[in-house]
Amino acid sequence: MSVGHLGFTDNYNCAIVALSQAGISLDVRNGLFWEQHIQNGIRDRVKDGFDYIFVLDYDTLFTQRDARRLLELIIEHQEADAICSVQMRRQHDTVLLRELGEEKGGIKKAGYSGELTPIELGHFGLTVFRAERFKELPMPWFLAVPSESGQWDDNRQDADIFFWHKWNQYGRTLY
Repeated sequence: MSVGHLGFTDNYNCAIVALSQAGISLDVRNGLFWEQHIQNGIRDRVKDGFDYIFVLDYDTLFTQRDARRLLELIIEHQEADAICSVQMRRQHDTVLLRELGEEKGGIKKAGYSGELTPIELGHFGLTVFRAERFKELPMPWFLAVPSESGQWDDNRQDADIFFWHKWNQYGRTLY
C-alpha cells in the first residue's frame, strides 16, 4: 500500500479493518515516489512466497466483502493474472479502464458481461495479482515517461499506465 506523507485516514482505517478481518497482512510503504514503493513492496511479497498480492491506493475505500470477493474471483478464474475493482475517473463520468482493443484515449463506459471483463488497463485502487506472474516480468515495472517533447503534458505516460502496457506486453491478463 502506497500512502502520501499526509494521509487520507479513512482509507487507512478501511484497509486495516477490511484486510485484517479477511486475514490479509498489510505492508504500508510511504513517501513521495509511490511507484518505487509499490514495486519494492510487490517484489518483497513475491520473494516471501505469497500467492496473491493486493495493491491499494491511498484514496480508495472498500469493505472486507470487496477484498474477499476479488480474492475469490482470482482463485476461481485461473485465466486471470490480475483483477482490479471498477472505479470512476477523477473529474469524469466514466470508469477508469480500457477494454481490449480500444484506442488510446478510448476510456469509456464498459459493456460488462459475466463475472469478469477482460481489459488492457484499469485503476490500481484495489487490485489483486497472482504473485507468480511477476517472477519473469522484467523491471522496472513502474516508470513515468514524459511526452516526446519532454513535457509532462497529456501525451505523457504515467507509471501505472507504463505498468499495464508492460503487463500486457508480457502476456499477463487483467480483468
